[in-house]
Amino acid sequence: MAIDKERAMMKWFHVATYDDTIQPKGRTAEWLCQREARDLERRGYSPTKIEQDGDLWSVYTGNSNIYPAANEVSIPDGN
Repeated sequence: MAIDKERAMMKWFHVATYDDTIQPKGRTAEWLCQREARDLERRGYSPTKIEQDGDLWSVYTGNSNIYPAANEVSIPDGN
């Protein structure tokens, strides 16, 4: 349980947002976010988090070294 509390308290950095209404080749924004999250974790930028807001899907990482211009955001954890 300590890990979940630590994860809930961490700062998240926005990596990408995909719009489900304009994705090519029948791919969904959720699929693209999952692919992005897997790629980030393979490169050592973990943990990752995926959030949905209507047709928009966003990927976040808790690793502050992701990009120099990453936007720090607060995301309430639903767990």
